[in-house]
Amino acid sequence: MDGERRPLLNGPNSENSGPHRPRITKTKLACGAILLTETFERIAFYGIVGNLVLFLNKDPYLWMPYNAVNALAMFTGISYMTSIFGGWIADSTLGKFKTLCIAFLIYAGGYVFFPWLYPYPNVNNDQTVIVPGWCGYNASYTKQKDILKPTSEINPAVTISINSRIGGSSGWCNDDPTLQTSQDWRPLSDEPCAWGVYLALCLIGLGNAAVKANIAPFGADQVRYEGPETTRRFFNWFYWCINIGAFTSLGVISYIQQQWSFFYGYLIPGLCLAIGIIIFILGRCCYKVKPPSGSIITNIFCIMKESCSRRKFRHPSPDGSKGNIVEDSANITHRESIGPSIPMPSCLDMAKVRYGGSYHESIVDDVKSLGKVLVVFVLLVPYWLVYFQMESTFLMQGLHMKLSPFFHPNSTDLHRHENEFKIPAAWLSLMDVTFVLIFIPIFDRLIYPKLDKHGYTISMRSRIALGMLLATAAVLLAGGLETYRLGIYNQNDGRNYFNQSIGNTYYRAVDVSVLWQIPQYALIGLSEVFAAVAGLEFAYSHAPKSMQGVIMGIFWFFNGVGSLLGTATVYAFKNIFFCNWDQGDINGSHLDYYFYFLGGLQFLGVLVFSVISYKFDIGVVDKRQRQRASLQHINGQNGHSRTGSLSQSVQSSNSRNNNVRSSPARSNSTIGYPTNIADKYKSSST
Repeated sequence: MDGERRPLLNGPNSENSGPHRPRITKTKLACGAILLTETFERIAFYGIVGNLVLFLNKDPYLWMPYNAVNALAMFTGISYMTSIFGGWIADSTLGKFKTLCIAFLIYAGGYVFFPWLYPYPNVNNDQTVIVPGWCGYNASYTKQKDILKPTSEINPAVTISINSRIGGSSGWCNDDPTLQTSQDWRPLSDEPCAWGVYLALCLIGLGNAAVKANIAPFGADQVRYEGPETTRRFFNWFYWCINIGAFTSLGVISYIQQQWSFFYGYLIPGLCLAIGIIIFILGRCCYKVKPPSGSIITNIFCIMKESCSRRKFRHPSPDGSKGNIVEDSANITHRESIGPSIPMPSCLDMAKVRYGGSYHESIVDDVKSLGKVLVVFVLLVPYWLVYFQMESTFLMQGLHMKLSPFFHPNSTDLHRHENEFKIPAAWLSLMDVTFVLIFIPIFDRLIYPKLDKHGYTISMRSRIALGMLLATAAVLLAGGLETYRLGIYNQNDGRNYFNQSIGNTYYRAVDVSVLWQIPQYALIGLSEVFAAVAGLEFAYSHAPKSMQGVIMGIFWFFNGVGSLLGTATVYAFKNIFFCNWDQGDINGSHLDYYFYFLGGLQFLGVLVFSVISYKFDIGVVDKRQRQRASLQHINGQNGHSRTGSLSQSVQSSNSRNNNVRSSPARSNSTIGYPTNIADKYKSSST
């Protein structure tokens, strides 16, 4: 019986396929090089992101908190939103490998700036640090750091007045000019070395964007013929490596930056980036490198333009005939033989050759499939808006809580704890990373295989919805903690705080341990295991082969939209949740209301996503589809197979719901696409 179960043609995973073993080893080496590269790249990325707000907010730069937070939002926005161009360049011109090499060079070029933005290898609290001379002198910048100390050290009476207003019944900002402090709104152009910081951030962001768009699909290309389970496993381990890099950077690099020196804190991750680039280039001999497919985005717009210009031909004439729809005789005979029940073609269908258009069936259907993908990406925006709070508002909340586990402050003990150990605020992000590192292997090795074995599969739709709910719970917990923190701060006429020093910068903190933030970070991490991993898998699996880089770029683009929306909402709630007259810290604002708003927005997003994904059958792969993909993996190891991704099984489901019955050419293209992209596009001979 075992012999009967053995396929006639051994697949690459067969135990007896000796000739294939070198190729399998080569594939493993390629995947290993890509995963190692991603790990080192993430160390470098989180070396910037983890403490950027703190770096700009402390000596020698002393940026105002809102400008520091907006710099981080700008950086993450560039890193994510411009990734679509990196994907387009890879798909249309250079290919993924060459695009990644160029992107890494740009990435490294920007990273060189950061150690020299803080050229002080060994710094103590008594040493005076100044803005590096190469940045140039900013005449509008006051070098007296005392002006940026807490308001209590400048004008205690004003502080008490402010706090009494905060503790009032209304809880909203008051524009009374008597409450204004000396901390006027400072424009970004007046911040020291703003041009150098933004130049470095832009270069790193652009390089990172192209890497982000291409490295995941490039890695998935290495296993695209190994079956959908292998693809899922690759994405799980890819995301696991992302978080290994994040854990290392946030755990070690952030400690070096906060407690030792930002010079070494930026030099070490810069060296890690260099190591990752070397590993990636050395792996070239093992990679499966696909040539670029052509200008996909250009053809998408051409198809949309042609279909819109020909949309009048899709409507039947008043007498009930087929009107002006142009079809070949075989299709007309086929339509008449099965009766009038076939639906009318969609607007985009009018660009197909069979309806008188100029484009091949497969490429038009590829463009049509983008609709569902874009809908999911848009519905994920509220999730990313909540997710990026970890690196901004969660961090600012932690800086105003007790960082020293052994210090017990009182009203007169202001500076005793300056030399004590303090938990780096960025360490709280480790709880997010830890949950990802723990639960991804558990789900990949235990839960998902066990469910598959018993015929149950957690669909991508369910995983995304569950992740959204967990993110909602996380931000609501953050809001509850902030309400509790502000309640303690406002006791005793606003005197219930102590001055917490981080380097030469002071924060008004309350006697609430920063460890109380662990649950909100942990829930964000658990939400990543479901929503973020499933979203990444959805982006690749639903992308036509010719558009993988572009689709992945669009996925990261909407990540960036979520990040920039965070900045937009902060400005939108100016003088409502965030108050003008207390720029120096968050104690004069209502960050808790902001968290509650985000929680409500994310919960609404869950409801909308659930309804739309159910209505359009998005992100569902049933057992029969997985079995069909597995059979094609065993027996269909050829150049036209698409079983390297989940898109084949998903497309087989979608084909049942197509408004237009596929022609024989389309039926063949469901299994594979023509190797040459020119076969898909305009051809006068067609």
